[in-house]
Amino acid sequence: METVRKVLKRLLYIEKKMCVIFLIIMLFINFAQVLFRYVINQPFSWSEEIILIFLSWFGFLCMSIDIENDSHVAIVGLYSKFSPSLKKIADIVRHGLLSTFFALMIKYGYQLTAMTIRKKMPASQLSQGWQYAPLLLGGIIMFTFSIVNLISVFIGKKENDNIKVVK
Repeated sequence: METVRKVLKRLLYIEKKMCVIFLIIMLFINFAQVLFRYVINQPFSWSEEIILIFLSWFGFLCMSIDIENDSHVAIVGLYSKFSPSLKKIADIVRHGLLSTFFALMIKYGYQLTAMTIRKKMPASQLSQGWQYAPLLLGGIIMFTFSIVNLISVFIGKKENDNIKVVK
């Protein structure tokens, strides 16, 4: 399990760097678009499509980082009152439901990507599949992280407990 965690930590590092790069690219394109629209009076026709693609990739990669950290929203007030055995059952149910959702996300993400891969976006002429591919890739990554979290609950090894009670 430690080898799997090391590989996933490396993947997480790469994801974080990609998110930073995507955010910088989106900021640069948006800034240039505003500059060209209002200062030079010649806006880009493709900027919104490209920003939307990067935003999709950024969003799904950030969600997978959250799943790996197991720090998504939880009902802490109720969860903190559970006994350790009930917490384990709740964690198993939670990770099981998340894994099921991500498996469906992979299935439908693949179908959407396959349906749109040959269609071109009007302004940039890029494949529309680039908009839906993050659903597929993000689903695969989140499914992997969720399964690892589920296995960690079963074997009783949680690397860190991110659920904090604020008093």
